[in-house]
Amino acid sequence: MSRFSAPFPADRIASGPPAGSVMIPLASKPQSPLKRGYRAWNPLLHAYLSACDAMLTRLAPRRDAAAGAALAAGRRWRRILIANTAHLGDVILASAALPALRAAYPDAEIGFLCAEWSRPLLDRHPLVSRLHTLDHWRQNRADAPLTRKVVRYLRMRRRAIAEIRAAGYDAAIDLYAFYPNAADVLGVAGIPIRIGHTSGGFGPLYTHRIEFRYRRGRHIAGYHADLLRVLGVGETEIAAMRPVIAPPPPSAAIQAQAKLAARGITGEFVLMHVGCGDPRKAWPIGKWSVLAGWLAASGLRVALAGRGASDRRAIARIAAAAPGCVDCCDLFDLPELAATIARARAVIAHDSVAAHIAAATATPAVVVAPGFDPEFWRPMGDKTALLVSPTPCSPCFRGCAGMECVRELPAARVAAALSRFLDGPEPDRRINDQPRA
Repeated sequence: MSRFSAPFPADRIASGPPAGSVMIPLASKPQSPLKRGYRAWNPLLHAYLSACDAMLTRLAPRRDAAAGAALAAGRRWRRILIANTAHLGDVILASAALPALRAAYPDAEIGFLCAEWSRPLLDRHPLVSRLHTLDHWRQNRADAPLTRKVVRYLRMRRRAIAEIRAAGYDAAIDLYAFYPNAADVLGVAGIPIRIGHTSGGFGPLYTHRIEFRYRRGRHIAGYHADLLRVLGVGETEIAAMRPVIAPPPPSAAIQAQAKLAARGITGEFVLMHVGCGDPRKAWPIGKWSVLAGWLAASGLRVALAGRGASDRRAIARIAAAAPGCVDCCDLFDLPELAATIARARAVIAHDSVAAHIAAATATPAVVVAPGFDPEFWRPMGDKTALLVSPTPCSPCFRGCAGMECVRELPAARVAAALSRFLDGPEPDRRINDQPRA
């Protein structure tokens, strides 16, 4: 008999879309995340990227991907730079390229250009020789004025270019296919071979550029693999792609364990990470509360994690509705969060950094995801169950006011997926949904 035998309460949460909101009309449902070649829905941004590329095309020599593949054949690269300066989940997904590169070029030094907020995921990484940081103002979610973000970006850009130039990289692969990419930084730093997708703009600054051809159901790792092939990485090595983050330092694991113990969690627990970077992706607090109450009634300790004022308010409401669950909001820094996730019995999270860390640490995870394009961004783990409430307008690539795809997901469905991990024999708990490259 299941040890999680407490009856699951019926979903009784009035959590549908706000009054008067509607999902995207099917007649206007987009068929691709791209708008005339760019991942840029804003008309001003689209016009800016188009104008820049038109000007750069007249100035930059053209090479295509086929020429790049021929150039790479049989070549031994001494130093390779990977670039992805986007958010934490993007960097974890990009880290899947590291094992493939190491397998293809075991003697090469591999550098990584990321944002400062991603540094803890890559510091002391066994496959990364050098780490460079650049916080683009548009990706920076800090609570700071825009002018301060721009000044910080310009300062970090100068330093990153100097460091990259001094390192003497032979080739660079920009793994972020959207704006803002690193094309200009890689070009100014003088790296001879620069590979990237044109969908983020500034494509002419790459020496070897690839058109981003969207195919529904294809994972982002598949598009990363297209770039690796240009550098001569073979299919055997590409099959080894998997996310690999730096192990948290021992001090982080010790601190995380001590913080949990101070709140009464010393044994097995489930981590519920309620935070997400985009409010449109948020699952209703009432459903989190119902699920947390069921777990507590089943005898499991539940740690409620998140960060910031919004998460604090949500977690306070969940903890009040589900006695026995422990408020751990703002308790962990990023390395401590990674150590906590690695130790957890299972994780329940939005499509956020917590879900991607769980996948990278082989921790069972149930992921509540929106219908933007769930297969494209899903965490790369064979112990990951990704749940979306089916809607005819998914994938929509940008969301809507109603967001039925996430708000209408029943708590009972999340509980059932979690039970497969908590109760089932090991073969049943391994949900085989690895993305295709």
